[in-house]
Amino acid sequence: QVTWAIDGRRGLNLLPGRHHFSSVSNVSFLFCPPAENADLALFEELTELRGAIILGEGFSDRHLQHFEGLAQLEFLVLHFASVSGPGLKSLQGLPDLKVLGLANSLIEDEDGEWLSRCESLETLGLSETRIGDNGIAQLTLMPNLCNLQLNGTLVTDAGLPYLKSIRSLKKLDLSDTRVTKRAIARLQKQLPDCEIVW
Repeated sequence: QVTWAIDGRRGLNLLPGRHHFSSVSNVSFLFCPPAENADLALFEELTELRGAIILGEGFSDRHLQHFEGLAQLEFLVLHFASVSGPGLKSLQGLPDLKVLGLANSLIEDEDGEWLSRCESLETLGLSETRIGDNGIAQLTLMPNLCNLQLNGTLVTDAGLPYLKSIRSLKKLDLSDTRVTKRAIARLQKQLPDCEIVW
């Protein structure tokens, strides 16, 4: 198992040992400037990639296409990335993708439908995004969702009835939202096996 920590400011093309790409299983990537598609195409060679952490707004929807064929990918963290719903289409066919982190990304209500199509997800991080009540209504279609992070989002009491139907939930973070204590108490009774952070 090989793990890389890469500073995207230097460019993927400058990396040594290109012939070893297929054995890389985990990548941490600091993506500060806008990435060139030529650089990101190298991700397609990481056939054993199981996890990637990519930080920075230089990573956008158009770069996700390079993850489309990575069938072994299990977790993908895209914090502060310029990613929205349509870009997630490239992830919908990944059978082993269990963890998707999109904190501080461009996700909002209209992207809920795209998220719901990633049916294999068990953990979904939407912290500090602009998703609200209408967006989380779509998340009820995700049968395996266990951990949902909605802290710092636009969710209100009106959205909680949608969450009660996600019976698979084991942990739910609603801190720094406009949800009230009374609504949390009601939801906790409806989801007794779920740890709710508020």
